[in-house]
Amino acid sequence: MTKAEKESLFIEHQRFIKMIVSHFMMKNPTYLFMYDDLVGECNMRFVTICDKYSPDHGAKFTTFLYDQLQYYMRNALTKEVQSQVAEETFVATNEFQDSYDPFKFEELLMSAPLTSNQKEILRLRYIMDMTYQEVADEMGISKPAVFYTEGRAINTLRRSL
Repeated sequence: MTKAEKESLFIEHQRFIKMIVSHFMMKNPTYLFMYDDLVGECNMRFVTICDKYSPDHGAKFTTFLYDQLQYYMRNALTKEVQSQVAEETFVATNEFQDSYDPFKFEELLMSAPLTSNQKEILRLRYIMDMTYQEVADEMGISKPAVFYTEGRAINTLRRSL
């Protein structure tokens, strides 16, 4: 395909590209703020998609374009979300580590509306930094019981906040 043919196809399919991005946004409204960015990215991908397309595959160009752009947007947003989550986790972890005081945590834990088993499991897991298996061995209960009790305790704490 020549450069002039690609430019002609690009002009013809501009509205179609915007429609594809709009449909994607309707399914994923969290990303509405990225509409212009995605349209720009899809426009840049258009040339690559033109190079990949072959009428011998038996699909119309618009069908091929639609599939390729949907695939690209899903992957691009997945990577974007993963990097944002990683960044937020890093910031939150650093903030927590800077403000974490085990004595204050233990004091709060002991005044929490929890059963004695729940308090002990949280103390062993988060203050003593023990694994589920180590806590189970220490308390003489099963590993799944530790996991379940810890989850119930955390849910109780969330509701009490």
